[in-house]
Amino acid sequence: SQVGDDLTNFPVYVDLSDLGSTFFTEVASDGSDIRITDELATTEFAYDLVDIDTGPETGQLHFLASTTISSTTDTTFYLYFGNEGATAYGPTDPLGSQAVWANDYLAVYHLEEDAAGRSNANLYQDSTSNGYDADDELNSTGKAGLIGDGQQINAQGDPNEYMLLPSDIVTGETQLYFSYWLNSTETNDQALING
Repeated sequence: SQVGDDLTNFPVYVDLSDLGSTFFTEVASDGSDIRITDELATTEFAYDLVDIDTGPETGQLHFLASTTISSTTDTTFYLYFGNEGATAYGPTDPLGSQAVWANDYLAVYHLEEDAAGRSNANLYQDSTSNGYDADDELNSTGKAGLIGDGQQINAQGDPNEYMLLPSDIVTGETQLYFSYWLNSTETNDQALING
């Protein structure tokens, strides 16, 4: 009921805190034993483990549903864990994090990085294979987001606060689409992205 059309090669977000205490008791502390499959356990999907913390039982990941997610019937996926012999996939492995964002994503920033001060070169790591890491030009620190982590931009107090994307990210592109959540306390005209 929440999918308007059938979707293929769609990144699915999973809030690991929804999985309960049994998951956090049995999963490897670094999440290296996590595997995601289809309902028949015959197809394994690439995933990007953004973070996991078994103490407070939090974490987040995205997996690439490279099968079809139906708009008319439930599509079931399984998350496996607890295999002590399993090792983590590297970012460039066929089921590694970069494979999740291989379809038309120029850059993906999870914004979990945080540093004091500004002018931190390449602080925000791009999860795609493009390597478009972004510079930190923010005085403020990280902030919890609606989904995962975020950053606080105080444009009212400092109009020069921003994330600096690499200039070559737009080379050869005639159209760019941005997706993000914004929670603003300002009522005046604002521009989050200028081109």
